[in-house]
Amino acid sequence: MVKMRRLFATSLVLCLVASAPALAKPTLGPPSRPMPPPPPGWTTTATAHRGHNGRIVRVHCPANGRLGSVWGTGLYTDDSSVCTAAVHAGVIARVRGGAVRIEIRPGAPGYAASSHNGVTSGRWGRWSGSFVILGGKLAPPPLQPIRPGQITWSTNATSHRARLGSIVTLWCPANGRLTASVWGDGVYTDDSAICVAAVHDGRITAAAGGAVTIEILPGQTGYPAATHHGVRSRRWGKWRGSFVFVNYTQTP
Repeated sequence: MVKMRRLFATSLVLCLVASAPALAKPTLGPPSRPMPPPPPGWTTTATAHRGHNGRIVRVHCPANGRLGSVWGTGLYTDDSSVCTAAVHAGVIARVRGGAVRIEIRPGAPGYAASSHNGVTSGRWGRWSGSFVILGGKLAPPPLQPIRPGQITWSTNATSHRARLGSIVTLWCPANGRLTASVWGDGVYTDDSAICVAAVHDGRITAAAGGAVTIEILPGQTGYPAATHHGVRSRRWGKWRGSFVFVNYTQTP
């Protein structure tokens, strides 16, 4: 009898196993978008404000931040780094940092990619939330000595490459010639001719010359070409040093 009971129990278990439904294979969703997080300070996104369309949000971006991921141009996905988008929009600089104001917007069917101010944004399709940059205010320049001095129309900024964040005021003589090369638009390679770049940026004219102030920046991953004020700049890829013009001058 004991043996018969064991056979019966074994048969019952086998029947139950055979009649049990097979476990469904888990369905994998679409691959997630890779988003390597930048270090603390520039990680702020606008996702926490999604749906509060029209809300104005202020974000503080510390100096010397690390650029994060950005999708869009003008209108950015709300999971983009706000500070990096502000650099892309040209309202702050990575080295200086500053205060940024954004407005929350609804999601859009698509976001365009572009390269501006040393930041290349990505392209993306439909997304659930967005924001736009309303404005920004650069943090005060670092307290470093200003070195006014006259230069020629072929002088570049490579000698200042190691002095990141420094502010340098220089004088371009009148009746300059726009023959030296310039690479970039807004942010220039540090081997660009400073005076010619100043004309390109609308700071001075070749006829009058004058004082210009540059801020020394690290190298960028790319520099776009553009034509402004009669000067055609060239396009370049990755370079070791850069400079931008700032509104911070001192008459020697």
